[in-house]
Amino acid sequence: MSFDIKTVDPAEFVAWYDSISTAYFRSTDVEPLAQFRSAHVDFDRTWAAYDHGRVVATLRTFATPITVPGNASVVADAVTNVSTLPTHRRKGALTGMMTASLQAAADRGDMLSILLAARWPIYGRFGYGAATEGVTFEIDATAADFGAAGRGGELEFVDKATARSLVPRVFESHRTLHPGAIARTDHDFDLDFGQVVVPGRTAWDGRIVVHRSAGTSDVDGYLRYHVDDNWEGLRPRCVLVVDDLVATTPAAYAALWRLCCEIDNVATVRAADRSVDEPLPWLLADARAITHTARTDFVWVRLLDVSAALSARSYLTEGRVVLDVRDRLKHAEGRYLLEGGPLGATCVPSSEPGDLELDVATLGSAYLGGMHLRTLAAAGLVTEHRPGALRVADAMFIGATVPWCNTWF
Repeated sequence: MSFDIKTVDPAEFVAWYDSISTAYFRSTDVEPLAQFRSAHVDFDRTWAAYDHGRVVATLRTFATPITVPGNASVVADAVTNVSTLPTHRRKGALTGMMTASLQAAADRGDMLSILLAARWPIYGRFGYGAATEGVTFEIDATAADFGAAGRGGELEFVDKATARSLVPRVFESHRTLHPGAIARTDHDFDLDFGQVVVPGRTAWDGRIVVHRSAGTSDVDGYLRYHVDDNWEGLRPRCVLVVDDLVATTPAAYAALWRLCCEIDNVATVRAADRSVDEPLPWLLADARAITHTARTDFVWVRLLDVSAALSARSYLTEGRVVLDVRDRLKHAEGRYLLEGGPLGATCVPSSEPGDLELDVATLGSAYLGGMHLRTLAAAGLVTEHRPGALRVADAMFIGATVPWCNTWF
């Protein structure tokens, strides 16, 4: 089936929004939603597939800073709002939009693209590889003994407007410490703290606590939560749901988690979108008070400019390796000499014999330092042509900090 693939005119945005709302089982009253969303959309990066003039598939992107190993930031092309009407699935609409969007990103000079995958099998064929993971866990608050941990500094409940003024700086400091983390916009914070309301929905309604480091007024962490009130036989079984907990110091981290577990009547603390490398279990006298209920992939990475992307991050150990990169769409295709270490790196096209051969999606999985190249090689995704090269590259690419993104997009 042939589709007309092009960017969307603002006059077509209601139809575009209706298409995505149909695909994702959302509201049928789309006009106020479309008007609200349109102020935060770049129409030069908003795509549709048309069947005889009707929008049948959607995709848009936006630019966002993302942290890479070495605490550097690069600008990524972030893909979101991907949908296809049930009547037009598996007929080439997504392929047409993704191909056009990635070409536009490459033409802009974007070094990489990122997305959250609705289903695992879809995006590898476009060169994306799963690069970060997240976990969901529950804490038995009645068994969570923090000992002396989490008693430093000062905790304070603040209203939403106050939190809105304090939190962005804290979050940005947090973001720069975690590879894989992306920036949040003013609009994101307005939504998070109930300063604006999406038409047809209710504003977020919960409590906010900030942590100030000992002896100062500096905010170095915050907690945003709500409680599902539940009692059984006059006994409290309330569940505290962590909507966001961000800390830039160990003291703030411990104090905020301790507060979650010590609020009266809370029996369970539930938290999603957390790092797979949380220090929290090691703060507890009994780490079995925490139960992991899910572990999933999160941010997927697709390199477009290999030289720029690999030069932008640092590497855990010094090393030199020649990479043969395969790319069905040709954006990243080529042979590259990477030389780097903890202080930085250079990556340039090379005519030397290749040491390792891998697909661009596999390179994307390794890019943020969370996935071992040796593990990917064991799955048959990396071919070693020079003995010892895999060991060198694996030691280089793995990150000193496990990548983590706690922002949906």
